Amino acid sequence: MSSKGAYLILTHVHQPINKGPNKGKMQTHESCEFVDRYKTKHLQGSTIIMDVVKREFIKNTYRQDGLTYDQVEEHVIKGYADKYTTFLELVSAPIPEALLLEKEEVEKLIEENKEEE
Repeated sequence: MSSKGAYLILTHVHQPINKGPNKGKMQTHESCEFVDRYKTKHLQGSTIIMDVVKREFIKNTYRQDGLTYDQVEEHVIKGYADKYTTFLELVSAPIPEALLLEKEEVEKLIEENKEEE
């Protein structure tokens, strides 16, 4: 169990596709939660738990080696920008510059970062 804080929890469930042209391939379902406490079930079932105040991973079992906090945060901003902004404001956590920019500017910055790697 965690003490009270501000946590972002990403969970990925992989399921086989049973019908259609993609039959036999795997499909990934992602959920994103914003909580003030994470529970044992989160530690056991989630892919990533991030402390948004300390800006560090509590748990990171994502398969990509070297995955950084900033990379995960970019992913969250792409898919959950409004909810993430609201959560950060509620917990008085620092708001990343990318959330203060327009969506098009964020996507441009992400592309530029990929080209540099």
